[in-house]
Amino acid sequence: MLPKIMPLTKKVHLPIADKEVKVSAFKIAEEKLLLLHKSATEEELENILFEIIKDKTTGIEVETLTMTDLTVLLINIIDLSRGMKREFTYKCNKKNEEGKPCGTLIELEVNALDYKLTKEVQKNRLIKVDNTLACEVEYPSYGMMKELLKYKDNIGEYLIRFYSKLIKAVYHNDEVYTDFTEDEIYEWTLELPHKTLKAFEDFIESIPDVIIEYDVACPKCGTSDHYIVSNILDFFIFD
Repeated sequence: MLPKIMPLTKKVHLPIADKEVKVSAFKIAEEKLLLLHKSATEEELENILFEIIKDKTTGIEVETLTMTDLTVLLINIIDLSRGMKREFTYKCNKKNEEGKPCGTLIELEVNALDYKLTKEVQKNRLIKVDNTLACEVEYPSYGMMKELLKYKDNIGEYLIRFYSKLIKAVYHNDEVYTDFTEDEIYEWTLELPHKTLKAFEDFIESIPDVIIEYDVACPKCGTSDHYIVSNILDFFIFD
């Protein structure tokens, strides 16, 4: 019998969940699976990546995580498996006074482990309804978003269901309500004043995204450009 192969592992801090979990590296079988699905639809690729993240992460139920935390997990899993540095050549197109492009080729290396969040994680997640009533909300999880897909053909129903699922607790004076069904909180959300919609929208806008920033400076003409990569998965998965 051949010896058992122990996978590489590392600890990763999740910025939204504010927890530390352990991830392990890809096996050749999973790398092969990704290569076989280069032409997969966005939905198919998302499902494949989610199953890989789920299989390679211990210490938390990944369905409860936000897309931000899932992206952080995927970056670290890929880095552990084959590295997250990408080398490419940038061509300077800055035009001179004669209208001719500079044309200088610049070798770059970008490391996805240098990712950052676009916003700070919001600690106070209360939406105030009036002086006596407020609700505590949480960032949407991957599992929540998948469950909401059944309402995607009705945008009004989808949005209200979405907002109601964000509600973790309701505060009324000194009372705290956390024991409610999905239908109960949905019906309660329908009764909220219209002005609270803006508060829900602002909360969604506050969700941090994962980005990579880098600068390119041309040694010939001195031009400097700043770039932001927001679609990190497309940028790094299939080199």
